[in-house]
Amino acid sequence: MLVSGCESCLLADEEFAPLVFELIIEKLLDSEYSTDTKLEICSFLAKACAFFPCHQLVDYIGQLCAGIRSVLFNFPKGTHDDYIPEPITAAVSSLMKVFEESNIKDKRQQIESICHEFIEKGEMFVLQTELGLTDRLLAFFEILLRSSDLSSSVVFENVFSWLLSLCKGDTASSSANKYEVVNSGLRLLCHWIDIAGDLKQVALLRKHHNSFIEMLDKYDREIAQLARYKLLEVCIKLHVNTNGLLEKCKVFLRKSFDTVCSENKELR
Repeated sequence: MLVSGCESCLLADEEFAPLVFELIIEKLLDSEYSTDTKLEICSFLAKACAFFPCHQLVDYIGQLCAGIRSVLFNFPKGTHDDYIPEPITAAVSSLMKVFEESNIKDKRQQIESICHEFIEKGEMFVLQTELGLTDRLLAFFEILLRSSDLSSSVVFENVFSWLLSLCKGDTASSSANKYEVVNSGLRLLCHWIDIAGDLKQVALLRKHHNSFIEMLDKYDREIAQLARYKLLEVCIKLHVNTNGLLEKCKVFLRKSFDTVCSENKELR
């Protein structure tokens, strides 16, 4: 009740915006606070973004993104690889929504700026799989993607570029872990192909499908066959008509007869 009362007071007037956002940033970046406490602050950030006009937010975007990242990168050991707590989802969604629903002229620029802020600081942690943050950050970028239609181009372009590097094994620190990195990349690619299909990313798939097919053709492993099938299926469903796509489908079908007897139910 006390916490709720304090929050109500802080959100009582739009003039409190500087105080509120500076307080949130201070607490999120303070290493003395526990993850649970910082998640409570993220929940309050979601409420603050919903209350204050977007022009009150602009000066604090960079620091707010840094605060959210600090929570995202420091979950307790044992946390599931792709787990994103609801308070972080709420904070990011509310942050994006306040610009999405505004009437400001540069709202696309502001939304893309938020995306770039997370992308630039997160790229290294996606590509260096040995850090153990790849799945979590890609799950976070999916939240970012689904929070605003205006974020799709920026997020998809970067994620597809990262996935291509992961699937090729370009980011592997040694030959010993390359197989694992490639398998992980192919698994994530399957998921993001599904997302691209759900969100009807025709232009994106038209631009990138050749690069992915060329890469997938180099692998015989089942997860690569599954990714190839998903990619071709989504391209056909979305009418991604390009030179050679039909021929690629025919070649894939001819090579796929053996999978009818595969023990992999999903692939079969």
